[in-house]
Parts: sequence; C-alpha cells; structure tokens
Amino acid sequence: MSSLLRALSPIFLKRSKLRLMLRGYARLRKQGRINLLRRIKSDISVTQLGGGSESLSPLFFGASAEKSMVVVRQYLIDRHAGAGLNRAILLALGRDSKLVYPLPKVWLKVLVDHGLNVCFIRSSLAWMCVLFVYFVRNIVRVSGFLIKSFLVKRQVMPLKPYAYFNGLSAVNLPNLDPSAPSYDVCSWYAKWSGRISHVEIIRHDVVGHPVTSVGGMRVENIKLPPYLLLVGLGRVSALVVWSVVTMVLSGMALICGRWCYAVLLLEAVRSKAVALTSQEFLADDYLFHHSGSAYRPMWTYEAEKKGSRVACYFYSTSEQPKLPHGYETQKFEWAALSWPIYLVWDKYQEELLRRNMNDKPNVLIVGPIFFSTSAQKFYIPPNSVAVFDSEPHRLAFHFPNSTLGDYLVAHPDLNARFLQDVHAVLRETRLNMVLKRKREIGSRTRKSYLRAFRKVAGEGGVVVLPSSLSPALVIEHSLGVISMPFTSTALMMPASVVPSIYYDPTGWISVDDEAAHGVPIIVGIDALRQWVRDTIKPLGTRGHEC
Repeated sequence: MSSLLRALSPIFLKRSKLRLMLRGYARLRKQGRINLLRRIKSDISVTQLGGGSESLSPLFFGASAEKSMVVVRQYLIDRHAGAGLNRAILLALGRDSKLVYPLPKVWLKVLVDHGLNVCFIRSSLAWMCVLFVYFVRNIVRVSGFLIKSFLVKRQVMPLKPYAYFNGLSAVNLPNLDPSAPSYDVCSWYAKWSGRISHVEIIRHDVVGHPVTSVGGMRVENIKLPPYLLLVGLGRVSALVVWSVVTMVLSGMALICGRWCYAVLLLEAVRSKAVALTSQEFLADDYLFHHSGSAYRPMWTYEAEKKGSRVACYFYSTSEQPKLPHGYETQKFEWAALSWPIYLVWDKYQEELLRRNMNDKPNVLIVGPIFFSTSAQKFYIPPNSVAVFDSEPHRLAFHFPNSTLGDYLVAHPDLNARFLQDVHAVLRETRLNMVLKRKREIGSRTRKSYLRAFRKVAGEGGVVVLPSSLSPALVIEHSLGVISMPFTSTALMMPASVVPSIYYDPTGWISVDDEAAHGVPIIVGIDALRQWVRDTIKPLGTRGHEC
C-alpha cells in the first residue's frame, strides 16, 4: 500500500499544482490583468543582466563580443523566462504566497515592479544552485564534445557551395516522387530569387532521409552539425587547449560572481570550433526557422564573420489580434532577437518586426514561405471551400500568453462557433467543407471544441483532411478559403487566384486589424453567408483526387 501511495503521489501533486495555477489564472482574469505574463516577458527582454555581463571578454565571445550581453540575455530568456516562469507565477498567485524562482537579481526586480511578491533570498539561492549545475553540466558536455572532435569520422564533403537548413524534419524536405507537387521549404528556397545563385547543394540535419533533388540542386543530410566540421589535428588540438583554459577561467569567474561564462561555456566552445574551421567547409547560407526561440546560436556570429549569410525565416505570419482598446506591444516576442537578416511574407510582417525590435532589423520581403509537404493521397470534391481552424488547448495544458488568449477568454466557445457557422453556411449554399486542422493535439483539446468538431465531421458534405497535409495543396484545389483569425493559411495564395477571408463569429476582432494583412475580416454568420453567395458560389468546380 505504501509503495502504491508513493507511486501515485506525483500524480496528485501535479493535479494539486494545476488547480492552484488555474486559480492563479482565474485571479488574473478577475483583476483584468490577463496580460501580466507577456508584460513581464516584454520587460525582461529589454532588461540588462548583471553577473559580469556589463564587460564581457571578447576572447570568450569572439565574433559575438559586440552582442555579448544580448547573447546571454537571449540564452536565459529561452531557458528561464518562458513557460516555467509563467507556471511559477500562476502557482504563487494561486497559493497567494511569495514567488520562488531562480532568476538573476535584476530580473527578480522586474517581477516586483509588476506587483508580484518575490522571496529574494530563496530565489537567489535557487539561482546560485542553477549556476553550479550549469557549470558542472557544461564541463561534462564540453569534455564529450572535445573527445568527439578527435574521434568522429567526418563526412567527406565535396567542396561545393551549399546552403544549410537547421532544425528540419522529414516533412520539410522535397517529396521523393519528383512528379508530385511539393510545398516544402527546400523547394521554396530553390525557387527564391534572393537565394545565393551559385549554391549547388542544400544540406539539412534530418538523419536517415534519402538524397533527393530540387531545382537542379542536390538535397542531402550532413551528418555533422556546423560546429563539428573542424579538420586537422592542429586545429582540433588548438580547440582543446583553448577549451581547457576557458573551463578553468570560467570556474574562477563563477566564484567571483561573474557567472555568464559558466552558463555559456558549451556555446563558446562550439563557437570557437567554427572560428577554427576552414571557410571552405562552411555553408554559404545558414537558414533558421523562427519557432518562438529568442536565442541566436553563438557559432553563427563566427560563420557570419567568415562570409556565410545567416538568416531567420518565418513559415507563418505570427500575428496576434488587436485588443478592443488598441494595439499592444509585442516586444515580449520580438525585442530580444538579433538575427542579421529576417525573411518575411509581406510588408505587414516587416512593420510588425520593426515596431517591436530594439535594433533596426534587416528585413527582406520574400512572399509566403512554404514549410512542409506530404506525399499522402487525398480527395477534395468539386465545389469545395477550404476551412482552416485552430484547436484550442485546455488550460490544464496551455495558458495562452498572446492577445489571442484575451480573445479566447472573452469567447471560450469561439472555435466551436467558427466550425458550426461555417458548416451551416456551406451546407445552405450546397458547397462542400474541406476541413484541415492546424494540428491534432488529442486529449489536450477543449472538450467543447471536440464535440463540435465530431458533430460537424460526421455530417454530409464535409471532408476532414490530415493535419500533416500541406495547406497550400488544399487551397490549390478549393474554390475559396475561410480561416480562423489570424492563421497564415489566408495568405498562402493571392486573392486573385483563390478568394480568402478571416471569419470571426463573435464581433470581437476589429475589421481594420492590421494582423489580417489586408485579407477581409467577415464578422457574423449573415455577412459570411453573403460573402459565400456573392464570391464563392458563382466560381464553379475545382477539386482533386489522387
């Protein structure tokens, strides 16, 4: 019995904490402070750190020395100012107790400035423990990295110009069947007029995927990350000596309270490895997709210094609704970023970045960036309208942080009403509803939405497509597009090719919201019915079967 209780205690503890976090979230809603979490992150994103970050060593940071304070801040934002901090704040509010969370002192003061009751002593002690763990873990990982640098069998690479895509998966690569349409990011790059023209190979980090080709370029996996391309015993030995000295100095600096070096030790070693790598082994283009991370890897500064182009691209428009009282800053999401180039869809996204970044970003407008594709067979009947919604998470699994959270809090039944209204109008006008969800999140989905989805999906004239299917493929064979605000599907094809709208069943969204990127916002079922009858119904067939 006692062993059973010990096994079940973590479950009950987790549920107990969840109830307290839900209570804390309800408290913020009641006080009208639902934006507290994003306001805190906005201020953290622009608050300079202590810990010796005021005058960091250029020998340690190398090519990123001028941005060293930004590098440290980005690294810690990703690891200590995200979901973990949000949960700790909600838990403290739910308990009505002091907040204990490991953060640098200056960031703890940010929490106090926002009205939170912070226990500085316990939080500072926790931060000291975290710093010690960072140092010990980095010593172990650097040692493993150095051993691997000696022992790894490097892939023999033809010295041809290549582009490197970081963080891809199999669905982001061209279809193995060259005759099938492919809306993946490699195919997009091959067609992009702004790519480096002499690039002959696209390399990626998807292990085990067959070699393919697109646009006359070979697409292949490179087995080693960019910071493990060091060739030659002399260069590897130089890296080992530098790393050993740096580990000793980082430990001494940590004892003196200059903790930044201990935290970024592994990143610095990787960066030094790239600095010692011959330019001929580095990519001409390094491309990283934005997935919410603030951190730009240190080694990319060295690659840029050696002549590589480094860019961050967006496979969606990352928009948030305008609030009833006006636009709210989105610095919590963008202020900490420091990529040298941003590839965006249009002028609206460009302006979003320029408004919310501290530096003047170098932004290139490249049109929609297709990201993933699928070789799955699918069927779209004639006279179909593509419908793209977004599954709402249960609060037990996700506390919304953007202004979309305010939208959902004001209208908990938003997603269900969207489906029901669109289905009702398309059924009236004898059009087929082709529904593709953004992603399937299973038991994390709100039950009210699941009930509405299952009811609509069971009706005649409704085709539910796999969430893994490329939205562009669906749109290409549809008469029109109806999207939830503000999913990027509404912008994937020009309106002259496929009419597209955002539909808001509540009236909460402002019809002049710039987050729509110029796509019409239809409010209410009557206006939706009118748009379908006037714009979609006269168009005729399309459809697809394979």
